[in-house]
Amino acid sequence: MPRGDPAADDSTVIGDNVRTTRERNGLTASQVARSAGLTRRRLVAIERGRVVATNDELAAIANGCGVEKASLLPPGFGLRVAASTVSATATGELEGDSALDALLREYLMMVLELRNASPTPTMTLRDADLIELARALGGTPDAIEARLRELLGTDVDATSELREAILPSSRESSGAGGVLAT
Repeated sequence: MPRGDPAADDSTVIGDNVRTTRERNGLTASQVARSAGLTRRRLVAIERGRVVATNDELAAIANGCGVEKASLLPPGFGLRVAASTVSATATGELEGDSALDALLREYLMMVLELRNASPTPTMTLRDADLIELARALGGTPDAIEARLRELLGTDVDATSELREAILPSSRESSGAGGVLAT
């Protein structure tokens, strides 16, 4: 696979996820390969991103590691969004990271609109949803702010306010900050 090829990039991320998941679950490459019906050599090649795993192989590897197949895939993998659903002027389809960014932008705008609506109490947004959004944006206050600047094109001061609207500091100091660490 040529360098810069999306399939090559995805297979590297998928391979890293397979290896990390396997190791986190205390399994050897031989154990997972055996339970997945693969050779150890094939599994190691997948982990190193040298080959693209088939859908069936990923499902078998996930099963062997005791996780869902989706947990082995990078965020936005296979995601396609009609561009017109996220922009009135856009046409065609967005895929992968572009689609994920567009959806995050839409979701952020909705969250901010709900947070800023005066009659709406902040608890209408579930803490679990806000924590998941914070994870998707990077998990730490600095990473969240950097991702917000990238997605929304805001300045440093506005970005800090936006982060506070998504995840107030009281929630961070009450333990969610540790939950967000990945």
